[in-house]
Amino acid sequence: MTEIKAGLNDTWFAWSGPTTHEPGKNGTAYYRIQGPKLFIEFSPQGGGGDPSTHIHTMYRDPTNDYGRAFAS
Repeated sequence: MTEIKAGLNDTWFAWSGPTTHEPGKNGTAYYRIQGPKLFIEFSPQGGGGDPSTHIHTMYRDPTNDYGRAFAS
């Protein structure tokens, strides 16, 4: 958290899509939080005709892909 907080001024939030959704369903809007030490994504997929039923999510630290900071 200390590293994420240190980069907060360089962290951005992006949103695309509706701001409301049906009760009991996932939202169909895409959003991303991106900064120097984190990348978080919520991405509804259109497979099957209802994007609220197939969601891809991701979290990564772009400075530590595949745990390379821990390899030695």
